[in-house]
Amino acid sequence: MGTEQIMENDLIQTIREVFETKFFSIGKTEINLLVIIELILVIIVFYVISKIIRRVLRRQILTHFGMSESGKFVLLRLTHYVIMIVGFMFAFNLVGIQLTSLTVGLGVLGVGFAFGLQNITSNFVSGMILLFERHVNVGDFVTVGDVMGRVKSIRIRATTIVTIDNVLLIVPNSRFIEDTVTNWSVEDPKIRVPVPVGVAYGSDTELVTKLLLRAANELEEVLKVPAPIV
Repeated sequence: MGTEQIMENDLIQTIREVFETKFFSIGKTEINLLVIIELILVIIVFYVISKIIRRVLRRQILTHFGMSESGKFVLLRLTHYVIMIVGFMFAFNLVGIQLTSLTVGLGVLGVGFAFGLQNITSNFVSGMILLFERHVNVGDFVTVGDVMGRVKSIRIRATTIVTIDNVLLIVPNSRFIEDTVTNWSVEDPKIRVPVPVGVAYGSDTELVTKLLLRAANELEEVLKVPAPIV
């Protein structure tokens, strides 16, 4: 056996030892680098499958059902979660990890994470309630606490609102459940927004009224019917 063959065998043996070195055990399964790579590859495959399925649903199937954007988002997100859960279960089973072996460990970790994830969980659940009940939809003009503006998007964790000053605000979904929400446009997309204007004492009120109405009517966003009033 030549020197090159011996070096090649030593290299192969070293690489094998690196991949098969035990890090820790879960139940009866030894976790090494090879097992971790297998888990990652399977999860990536299921992520790609989820992406493809969601693209097909969005472009070729859901468009025929007349669903709202928020409804599509919920269905697509739930589809992703289901596929990924199946992927994790398949990956664990493939490498020989029994889910029952993870129960105790996850239970202990769950207690620790529960306190830190309270806000995230609350916003997640609130987001699901918003998307399913549809009391607030994209495009509605709403008031939530001291925030007033038009809903731009509703996500699982937070809702994006554009104020009348064109400021983009990210509002946690839990506020839509805990606070009083006024939806100005749920029944009729036409809404009236009060704009307080102060003038000096002794001003010509007829002239002020005339100028304010002229200013309002010059705005393209202001409707002619119903007409603005002062």
